Amino acid sequence: MGYTKKETFKKYFSNPLNRLKTIYSSMIGRCYKKNNSSYNGYGAKGITVCKEWLEDRQNFYDWAIQSGFKYEPDKNGRTKLTLDRIDTTEGYSPNNCRWITMVEQNNNRIDNVYFNYNGESKTLRDWCRVLNLRYPKMYFRINFKGMTFEKAIKGNNVKLKDNKPKSNYMFI
Repeated sequence: MGYTKKETFKKYFSNPLNRLKTIYSSMIGRCYKKNNSSYNGYGAKGITVCKEWLEDRQNFYDWAIQSGFKYEPDKNGRTKLTLDRIDTTEGYSPNNCRWITMVEQNNNRIDNVYFNYNGESKTLRDWCRVLNLRYPKMYFRINFKGMTFEKAIKGNNVKLKDNKPKSNYMFI
């Protein structure tokens, strides 16, 4: 009896080296393969992979492990850490890359919109996380109903106590 597709996927990616092979191949594809769906956002814009990693993938694997890559699977068996370029105008190299979570990765997107509220600036998804709001509902109110951020959250009676440091805000 064989493995299901999901079991095979989890078994394959439970080996950190296999996950790193996939990350490496994806990085090369984005930068050098014109038929890759992400090429226009990377290779076509001049984003490259450093010579050290391009000539010997073992150098990339060694850097990955030394710089904090560890396989911590999410519920689907994928690693929680992703490869991120610190300066998005520069290519992939040891000095410009780091391992971050998908939440952090999504906050680095060039098309993010930030909302200022209570003296802080955050993405809509981050505000929803902080204020315990449903993201789809807030997204709909702002993008389809044309509400301002403040008006969109008003219907949820969000109030923050100001008598504690910002990191310890309480919801009432």
